[in-house]
Amino acid sequence: MATTALGEVLVRYRWAVLGLVLLLVAVAFVGFRAGRSRVATEEVRCLALQAQIGCTLNDGWDVSVPLDVSWTDSNGAFHESGRPDWVGC
Repeated sequence: MATTALGEVLVRYRWAVLGLVLLLVAVAFVGFRAGRSRVATEEVRCLALQAQIGCTLNDGWDVSVPLDVSWTDSNGAFHESGRPDWVGC
């Protein structure tokens, strides 16, 4: 009875293959969780002008905000583009 090479490897090394699959799943899970934990939010004060928006973060860094970006409001509604109404310009 002829078997394929892959089938023979799976039969002969089934515990090693199972361990490798479980290890890959565990690594993917840990990577996913680590990536999600890096998201942070903070309240900042911004200055909005007609041509630009600038904000100062709590740690003292000054950042600019693009004028036309996708964003999600505090109610969870997604907006494809434009400026939030609270910007005021």
